[in-house]
Amino acid sequence: MVTQLLTKAVFGTFSRVLSAKNSRRFCNFECHWCGLKSIGSSLLSLAIFLLALSVGRTAQALDITEIETQLRSDAGLRLEVHGRMTSRRPALVVTVRDPSDFFSYQFFSLIPRDPEVIAWINGIGPTRPPLKRHDVIWVKGELKQVDAAQRHIDAFRIVSAEIFNEEPRPGYNYVTPLPQSILGLKEIIVKVHAVLDQGRTVVVEFGDAVLPLPTKRPELTNNLYRGDIVRIYFQTVGPSGPTHIELDPNVANPIVVLKSMVGEHQRRYGLDPGSSPLEGDLVLFPASPQVVFDVYALEVEELPGVFRTYTLTPEFDRACQGTTTAIGGGGSQSQCVSGIGDVFTSMRNKLEQIWKESPIQVENGRNKLRKRGLRLAAKGRINVVDSNQANPQIYMEGPEAFDKISTAVGAP
Repeated sequence: MVTQLLTKAVFGTFSRVLSAKNSRRFCNFECHWCGLKSIGSSLLSLAIFLLALSVGRTAQALDITEIETQLRSDAGLRLEVHGRMTSRRPALVVTVRDPSDFFSYQFFSLIPRDPEVIAWINGIGPTRPPLKRHDVIWVKGELKQVDAAQRHIDAFRIVSAEIFNEEPRPGYNYVTPLPQSILGLKEIIVKVHAVLDQGRTVVVEFGDAVLPLPTKRPELTNNLYRGDIVRIYFQTVGPSGPTHIELDPNVANPIVVLKSMVGEHQRRYGLDPGSSPLEGDLVLFPASPQVVFDVYALEVEELPGVFRTYTLTPEFDRACQGTTTAIGGGGSQSQCVSGIGDVFTSMRNKLEQIWKESPIQVENGRNKLRKRGLRLAAKGRINVVDSNQANPQIYMEGPEAFDKISTAVGAP
């Protein structure tokens, strides 16, 4: 597959770059020193896009002894904020990353024990806003002994922080409080957010809340995909701390897949006679330390109140069909890769124009921006290649494969 070839071709270069440079700055490098000058900036952007979005982001085991040593050190352990837990007390999901390999990392739950750490997380007035996704903190603490697939860090002190300066955006208020939203319920419909440790822990999205679901029955969960929409029969775990749920042991089949994500792989929208395009609201994932440019996607309501987000991506494989020479080695493959970069750039330019020209007010969608009712129709095929892939993609021939269909106010 051309997608896999392109990813492999740039992966080795990026790994060498990350070894030589501070990984915090890996998305700010220039073409000449990463060895991609001859390919050009459009391919460089495309390569980063592939690596961040196409490759499954399955966490890798790290050296726990080294992590414990750094937690005890004066400098503290470097942690990237992945997200906040909506819970009774403030808590974070953080990423520990191998400094020599950007794609080797592990998620941890950070549980504060000190009022000062809680103040860091919650923010103190305008001069110190709450910690958010992409912020980096250095923490002193220790690993907690918990029976969970995702390890927990007991945070004693935040030594220092590097705040990600994103573009100003409207504030966000969670609308699915926990545990109040699930009290008295025995079953809920959720979207799978991640599958960890061969199914021993599943993280699910309920409304805009994220719920850990540890289980001793991984045979029921190991084959789930991120983006699966499932009905779960559950019990709430524990009266304190971040809200967890577990599968109801009294139900024979406590998890039922209603809409399979991998079942969408290769589904064709609007490409065959009688088939309709994929329609949804255009959303924007702003540039971040992980992805150097804005990413556009379609947010599609699959069931009432349950949404999937499809990244808008150029059609790699069909554009390069029949080419066999090594990427960057000359001949038809080089021309193919260069052409894909041009298509990718033209698609992003058109999406940016649609976004900027729309008069609809921008809303904060927690991890993305939304213009409610700015709807697009896209013709292409769905790509799902990994169970923890960031988002499914819709592969399209070019900017002519999608267009705006409405600016009326609609469902988010």
